[in-house]
Amino acid sequence: MSEALELIRDCEKSGVKVSVSGQNLKIDAPVNLPNSVKDALRRHKADIIRTLTQRPPTIVGRLNTMISAGASFDVSADDFQIFGADNSTETEKQFLTVNKPLVLCTLQQSLLMKYLPLDSIPDYLFEVKERIAVLTDGGEPSPELYFETVRDVTKEWFADVLDEMSDPVSTFIN
Repeated sequence: MSEALELIRDCEKSGVKVSVSGQNLKIDAPVNLPNSVKDALRRHKADIIRTLTQRPPTIVGRLNTMISAGASFDVSADDFQIFGADNSTETEKQFLTVNKPLVLCTLQQSLLMKYLPLDSIPDYLFEVKERIAVLTDGGEPSPELYFETVRDVTKEWFADVLDEMSDPVSTFIN
């Protein structure tokens, strides 16, 4: 994690809001900041501005950032639980809350691709395409319909993979 991002996170944890106004950092703090924090903000100003103004990361990018900061997810149910999110910012926690179905689908799809045999991936993708074709009568799906279809197919395939992984393995000795 970059020093700028770490500094932003530390500020947010202490109730200090850091934002960009033109080429300046705007700091809203409930109390006067210690000189050491002010110095660190000055020293990393360019990196902080770049961090705050860059294009928002993709869902996978955001999740990877959280995972690299120590978070882990349990996605085995219709919901997900997050562990070790102590280093997560309020923005990240809000992102997870607002985008819960999309985050769950992304995490399940990622795990599905990890454990799905390579020769099954074309079947998974074919099922997504076929369901969309049936639902749209061959037309172009709306983004919402596309997401719902991917989510439903992923959930079914993910459940099947979990079932297969938990099935006891029988060994026969002759």
